[in-house]
Amino acid sequence: MTNKKISWHKTVEWLKGHKKYAQLVRDCYFDDPLIESAQRFHRSPEWNEVQKVLSGYFNEAGNALDIGAGRGIASYALAKDGWKVTSIEPDPSVIVGRGAIKKLGLPIKCVDAYGEKMPFMNDTFDLVYVREVLHHAKNIKKFCMEVNRVLKPKGVFLATREHVINNSRDLSIFFNSHATHNKCGGEYAYTEKFYKDVLKQSGFRKCTVWRNYDSLINIFPKDYSDIKELVFNKLHLNIPLILIPTLSKFLSYIDRTPGRLYSFLCEK
Repeated sequence: MTNKKISWHKTVEWLKGHKKYAQLVRDCYFDDPLIESAQRFHRSPEWNEVQKVLSGYFNEAGNALDIGAGRGIASYALAKDGWKVTSIEPDPSVIVGRGAIKKLGLPIKCVDAYGEKMPFMNDTFDLVYVREVLHHAKNIKKFCMEVNRVLKPKGVFLATREHVINNSRDLSIFFNSHATHNKCGGEYAYTEKFYKDVLKQSGFRKCTVWRNYDSLINIFPKDYSDIKELVFNKLHLNIPLILIPTLSKFLSYIDRTPGRLYSFLCEK
């Protein structure tokens, strides 16, 4: 008999009710109080790297769209950085949905919709940001085409922490290793080539890829000291910590774990 799937907010409640998942809950910013969780994300090395990336494209904050915003940690960070933020989130719950975003106390516009069909005019946003969302899309190509449509010319689409596999055989390994997939489903992963092909076919003129160890955006909540330990355990090489960031391409090559995290930055 197959297990009956439960909703995402029920899954998060289940995680929060088990002490063995306490660190995972904190790492995913599901912990309470919500405002402290959002503030911690805004201060995180991951968001600091996002800020550095965006500073290379924008002299000032403009209109930003956060798709699949969840409980709003990224919407909060964008708003704190001066962006005029619109959040798309179909879940109404106060645990992981629009209800939570409204509790943040910031002027964030919440919209009940999906990325595949958004109620916005063409050329509306300077930035579209998604965090761990693209691999959840029911129709990833339609999703990306909609993102391209609502972006202004020369706008930026930043998709962070997307699950990547080597081939279709890796999917079952990834599903079995994922902490919540057996509870609520909804997870998926694609090859790097598939992501890049879809983004190109959706009209983006340029796409930059950060593989699993290329950026702290993907590495966090681990840091470079954890990566140094990984290299030592796998290769028995004691590499100086200062050299670890420069070895990112090699490190990404040796760690081919199904479901590893990549990030994509595209320009319209």
